[in-house]
Amino acid sequence: MGKGKHPPNPPNTDGPAYLDRRPNPTRVSPIKYSSLLLFLLLLSGCEENNHAAFFDFEYQTAQDRTWLGPEFLAVPLESWRTRGGRIECTGGHPEMRANLLTNRVDTWEPFKVTFRFGQLVGTAGRAGLRFGIQDATDDGVKSLAYYGEGLEVGIETYENGEAELFLADSSVPLPADFDRENMVLTLRYSGFDMIEALLDDGRTPVSLKREIYHPLRGMLALFNTYEKGQTGTPARYWFDDLEITGAAVRKHAQDEFGPILFSMYTLSRNTLRMTVQMPPLGAADGRTVDLQVQDGNRYVTLARAIIDSVANIAVFEVEDWDDERDHSCYLVYHTTTTTGIIKNHMRAVTIRRDPGDRPLTLAALTCQEWSAYPYQPLIDNLASQDPDLLYFSGDQIYEHNGGYGIERQDPDLAVTNYLGKWYMFGWAFGELMRDRPTIVITDDHEVYQGNLWGAGGETVTPEEWERDRDARSGFVQPLKMIDVVMRTNTSHLPRPADATPMKNGIPVYYTDLVYGEVSFAMVSDRAFKSGPENVAWWDGRKDHIRDPNIDVSRLEDPALELLGERQLAFLDDWARDWRGAKMKCFLSQTIFGNAATHHGTATEDGILYGDLDSGGWPKGGRDVAVESIRRAGAFHVCGDQHLPLMVQYGTDARRDAGWVFCTPAISVGYQRRFWPDSLGVKLTDAPAPGLPNTGNYRDLFGNHLFVRAVASPPADVYDEDRYVSAGRKTSGYGLIVFDKDERSITSSCVPFNTPAGKVDNMAGWPVVLTQPENYGQPSGIPLPEVEIRGLVEPVVQVLRGDELVAAYRTGFSVFQGTVREPGDYTLRVGDPERDVWREVAVSTAGAGERVSVTFE
Repeated sequence: MGKGKHPPNPPNTDGPAYLDRRPNPTRVSPIKYSSLLLFLLLLSGCEENNHAAFFDFEYQTAQDRTWLGPEFLAVPLESWRTRGGRIECTGGHPEMRANLLTNRVDTWEPFKVTFRFGQLVGTAGRAGLRFGIQDATDDGVKSLAYYGEGLEVGIETYENGEAELFLADSSVPLPADFDRENMVLTLRYSGFDMIEALLDDGRTPVSLKREIYHPLRGMLALFNTYEKGQTGTPARYWFDDLEITGAAVRKHAQDEFGPILFSMYTLSRNTLRMTVQMPPLGAADGRTVDLQVQDGNRYVTLARAIIDSVANIAVFEVEDWDDERDHSCYLVYHTTTTTGIIKNHMRAVTIRRDPGDRPLTLAALTCQEWSAYPYQPLIDNLASQDPDLLYFSGDQIYEHNGGYGIERQDPDLAVTNYLGKWYMFGWAFGELMRDRPTIVITDDHEVYQGNLWGAGGETVTPEEWERDRDARSGFVQPLKMIDVVMRTNTSHLPRPADATPMKNGIPVYYTDLVYGEVSFAMVSDRAFKSGPENVAWWDGRKDHIRDPNIDVSRLEDPALELLGERQLAFLDDWARDWRGAKMKCFLSQTIFGNAATHHGTATEDGILYGDLDSGGWPKGGRDVAVESIRRAGAFHVCGDQHLPLMVQYGTDARRDAGWVFCTPAISVGYQRRFWPDSLGVKLTDAPAPGLPNTGNYRDLFGNHLFVRAVASPPADVYDEDRYVSAGRKTSGYGLIVFDKDERSITSSCVPFNTPAGKVDNMAGWPVVLTQPENYGQPSGIPLPEVEIRGLVEPVVQVLRGDELVAAYRTGFSVFQGTVREPGDYTLRVGDPERDVWREVAVSTAGAGERVSVTFE
């Protein structure tokens, strides 16, 4: 199936028998429904327009639930609900709105908006309709829903009991006895620069007219706001019976979001795993999702999954999947209305074939701070590149994404608050994820912590966190929310290598995946890492070191952990296991080194000599992790730093280990820079003339880093256009091509605003490496040559006793390895696919010899 294509609609006559395909009788006439949730109605014969377009709300009777329906995007999610057939705003955020996604004003022609609403509780606040919502950077629906600005019409109430009708910057007082619990608001635009608002409580209509020259084109939204820090209890409102008529109104049905919000899948060793993300559903809504696969000219139901009622996900696992061809599929969600009509919702997905017969392209993405949401230039270009596999290395959300705060105390509110921010990620990248495998792992901001030292599942109380913030070990969010975070992000990954939870029942996800003859290992840098309270003695932030003369020896302790024993044991097994793989790639959150000299600002105030949140500390754990990767000859891909880097690691010496690509942030919030030159630190062996701040570098902790390329943002990054600012901050993504025949790895560092169809690069990229370079510089002690007969691409494991020194998939019949210490070794040679092995004893003393291993 070509890129950008999706399967056709299922044949109406050959669908699964359980689907009721009777026509919906509610669509035969444009009638008005009172006491329904919200609906839009374009009346035929109205005074503004003789042309009729008709739309009703999705369900015959609105369900009681948090989610408002596919036509609306509520911000924040937890602040809105449907109850008794109407929308209610119940939240505690200053800015709350229910964006109407599917119908908007697209011309300067006349239109009219009418709806009922009323005050529920409180004394002071504003509520009504926001209209003409536009955004100077991006006029797409996703951008408008979060960044759009427009005019407002509605009611404002005050603590002293007074109230007024307002329209833009004009207002008129309401009578003292005006019934604010049940009102009808009508907004009418004549098309001749005159706009009129009428507020009626059934007794005393109040009107307001004014000339207006502001462009009225754009999105519509219900809103309920109050001033932060105001005196008086915030007023909350209900809304119902929304009607929009007029020649200016256009329907945008393609902008619906839900009820199947998005999906993610992986395919590894003929096993498909998929997570389908749903919104918070009501008690009467359907509780299952079906996976249908095209079989000839019909779609058959292959599997059915139950929707989890907390995380709102349905998870599929299908073994013995045919991965040699593309599969056109549908996700089907169905529910029954109160009148017995079955409503079916379908989302087309494509399960791609395994691309083992050609180079594999991995798109690596990280850090989605919302200032550049919905990242449209990046997404458009990424789609044009049509990568085989997506990798999101963490920080799919930030605490302030969406423009509202977080919830720490109440577990249920914390879950819903998180889901609203998580849905932003799926809304932005859902079209890309629907038809290619996606790897997602979690970092710290998903669990609402700027830094996370998980210490194997320790927890801290909110009070402890307020005292020490993110400078001590432990998860602070309610365990219920942490569980939802882990499952929504990672349930589609292959099953964990060891699914035993951490302390306090916190799930793990570390696992491996083989796709396109590349073996990927995914771990968590944060979940098992020790915290700075174990070593810090200085004043101020315990994770930041601002003294370059600090006693570094006091920062180390053998008890400190980075990846933890469980993940290290997994990596040892992974390094040995080459079934179905010719190359290996290691995936984590962050780089194993401290390669940022300036944090937050480009001034002297931003100079930071050491960051305990970086993967460079603890050094002992860092060196063990780097050696674990090196033994597999794995290329390391990560993110987190908001600082694009291409680095070769060193442990005992410079460049004696593998390479890492720390990819750009999708959208940079907190800025970092690598400017050792400005600090008088001169690097050696620069890779190319004209590339400043590159070459051999040793961080404060003593880690060897050879910086091949780095892209630091300039001091001035601001622009009124959010996307331009994102580009100046070195936002973007990584594109990595694994060529299994050439055993090469080509890394591109693609700027945020690169036009679709192009692979521009930040300075210093692209970088082309060979697979052997990930074993470190070839300066070790040679072993005897081994001639391997009877195998085409054998695997060779170099062992010292039971310890793995290195493992190789070689394309040559004669192999010669190197080791770092003289002595006796065992070469384990074989075919992992057939599980056939031979062992031969060798010694560095016989380096000039050749031994033979023969397979029948």
